[in-house]
Amino acid sequence: MNRERLLKSKSVRLIVFLWLIILPIIFIALPVLEMVTGERENDLTPLWAFGVWILGPWAGSIIWKWFGGENEE
Repeated sequence: MNRERLLKSKSVRLIVFLWLIILPIIFIALPVLEMVTGERENDLTPLWAFGVWILGPWAGSIIWKWFGGENEE
């Protein structure tokens, strides 16, 4: 599958939407808001979620490269 066709697929667009919009709200913003308002004890869950959110695409690109995502010319 070529890159252009992959990026135009609905499933990839859904994954990107979830990754960029929904997951940071659920796993980073809401827990931080609950800690600020006092509804939740301080913990490292938002910090871990932020790390995974930032480093996830980097790890995905490495996996894509190593397991045949690029054409060999």
